[in-house]
Amino acid sequence: MPPGGHENIEFRFPDTSDDDPDFDDPNSKILEAKRRRLGLTEREESPSEARVSTNSETESEPESESEPEPFIDLGELLDLARSSNPEQLPVLERPSDLESENPHTPTSIRNELPVRQTRQLNKRIDEAVVIDKEQNPKYWGGSWMKEYERGGQIKEQVEAAYGQEMKKKKEDTERKRREKQEREQILKEKKEKEKKKREEEEKQKQESQRREQLEQRRARARANDKPKDVLSMLREMLDDEKRTAGVQTRPELRGNQSIAEMQRLQIAIDAVKMWERKKERAREIERGKRGDI
Repeated sequence: MPPGGHENIEFRFPDTSDDDPDFDDPNSKILEAKRRRLGLTEREESPSEARVSTNSETESEPESESEPEPFIDLGELLDLARSSNPEQLPVLERPSDLESENPHTPTSIRNELPVRQTRQLNKRIDEAVVIDKEQNPKYWGGSWMKEYERGGQIKEQVEAAYGQEMKKKKEDTERKRREKQEREQILKEKKEKEKKKREEEEKQKQESQRREQLEQRRARARANDKPKDVLSMLREMLDDEKRTAGVQTRPELRGNQSIAEMQRLQIAIDAVKMWERKKERAREIERGKRGDI
């Protein structure tokens, strides 16, 4: 559109009705395409269409004899474009797995390494290239294609060796982890056995003490049922005093009160023994007088 054409109505809406062959030219090829698309035969054509086709054939005979023009039938394409429910094209799904696209492409170890190990791998590759330049100078200093190919080979070798090293380290780490778990499990079982053993020993000890205390209570009960003489009572009191003083304090730290109490008990015991001896002698004299001896 020329400058200023927006204001001119002739440029915006040109009148091309006289130039359009679809309106005035009865020999249009679109009519022929439409007729063939509708499947009309010569017998089914209307008289006007028959005249149009006859005139078009007579006028187009010289042109067809001189040079045949290729004709493209756009009927099916137009029907497809005008259709309200066009046929849906199949949706191509992109495979999510990259290995399915390139099954033979080896996966680089760099995809599995963190940044620190990637830098370490690059450093090893650089060192390997420097060593190869010293040992095999024929591959270096010439064509860049040869250098690139040689560098690629070194890179693959270093990556493969690094991958084997990482795999071995991983296996060693896993093995050490399993060994540690086994040691911890064995130690745990050992501690549990020792704990059960201590609990069993403590239980047996408590049971033994309980039986001993029960026997002592029974012995005291039996002793209480029998009549006691004065000497037995004094001896029992003396034994209790000695036992209590021995448990509570050492002999050199016993108080004067405990010592005095034991002395009194000992004097009482001696007096009872003397009294019993005198009584026994008196009984013997009495029996001698009666003539029992």
